[in-house]
Amino acid sequence: MAGKVQVFIDEPSDSAVLVHGSDSGGPFVGNAVTIGARHRNEMLAVGNGDGTVSIQNMHQSFAEIFKAAFEDYIDEDEIQLGVSEAATVVAINLILLKDLEVPVITSALSATVLQNTPFSYTITASGPAFFFDASGLPLPLTVDHATGLMSGTAPTAADSPFLLKIAAGNGLGVDSEDFTLTINIVFVNTISTQFAGGSSQTCENSDLALVGAPNAPYTRSYWLKRTTAPSAGVAFWGDASSEEGWKLRFDSSGGGRYVIEGGDVAGGDWVRWTGAAGSTSINAWENWVFVYDGTSPLSAAGLTVYKNGVDVTGAGVTSFAGSYTPTAWPTTDTKFKLGMSNGGNYFTGFQDEASVWDTAMSASEVGELKTAGAPRELFLHSLWGTNEVAWWRMGDHPGDIHPTIRDQSPGVHDLTMINMTVIAFQPDVAP
Repeated sequence: MAGKVQVFIDEPSDSAVLVHGSDSGGPFVGNAVTIGARHRNEMLAVGNGDGTVSIQNMHQSFAEIFKAAFEDYIDEDEIQLGVSEAATVVAINLILLKDLEVPVITSALSATVLQNTPFSYTITASGPAFFFDASGLPLPLTVDHATGLMSGTAPTAADSPFLLKIAAGNGLGVDSEDFTLTINIVFVNTISTQFAGGSSQTCENSDLALVGAPNAPYTRSYWLKRTTAPSAGVAFWGDASSEEGWKLRFDSSGGGRYVIEGGDVAGGDWVRWTGAAGSTSINAWENWVFVYDGTSPLSAAGLTVYKNGVDVTGAGVTSFAGSYTPTAWPTTDTKFKLGMSNGGNYFTGFQDEASVWDTAMSASEVGELKTAGAPRELFLHSLWGTNEVAWWRMGDHPGDIHPTIRDQSPGVHDLTMINMTVIAFQPDVAP
């Protein structure tokens, strides 16, 4: 029995034991040596493809504990465990591994941290898992492959969000999942984006998530400073070719009022909400929030409009005309645009801290969009992490470098500046 390796379970401790017998005077007498005695699910048998089988320690980066020819492995009754390398690996692992399954990652698949602050997140998994990985981590963040702890000081947010791949594994397999790491800057509002009206200046993106279905609920918040009295297009989302979609503008009628339209204007199948005369000002920063509850067909009761946190739809200031039963917008030229509403209607002035949400906010949730009459860090909003679609700082994100305005949400819906130059970023900001 010299040179044999006996593999068995020590029942009292539920440990897997390997004993190497090296004395020719009889099985496992004399100088028999215990080469492994560990709790089950710590050791793993692996075939080497050359007729040998290695025993590895999964808790020590799969370091090899012992290696022998497959025919030298025997059970507690000194019977050869397998007639081939592959069969021996299976037989040994039936002893070494108890109720082991391929890991399934159970920890959250996203995390948010402020730049230049400590970051700590641990990958967890059922299974259990004995090794972990995280590819794509920005330096100086690191991952402990034995514990799954990602840690370090969060770097600059210029390239945030970071799309990582995290993994957890054991001897039976590996679970790998996409992970989003969002690094936010400490909120300081010093820059806005200036639009020059008739110069056809817009900020655009073609992502469907920014457009949504015609009857999808939404909340859209804009900090605006109009600098001229003529009609000013604020935003459009829908199909740019047919102009079928939602259009938001201010016109000069009656001293300035908001107008928001939904549907197919060119085809005559649309609705319009019109605000009261004089409801908007010139050369003053205002926060306008438009909330639609998803009612289909579109109805007057479905829209709520807030100016500087005050509901301005309940005092007879909104009229409603037309009808529209939405199905889906055309997708010939899907667009979200800031700086215009429809053909030839462009914005003159400044826009700051724009955000899109896929839910109809309550009045209190709308109130969370600002603090003390000024914009606030939206990642502190109670709906952040569940309902945000996009948030554009309009010049304050470290990645706001002409012609790109970065989306600070995990959705990465960056805007492209059209017919604009770097001087569009101006130090005239919402209060």
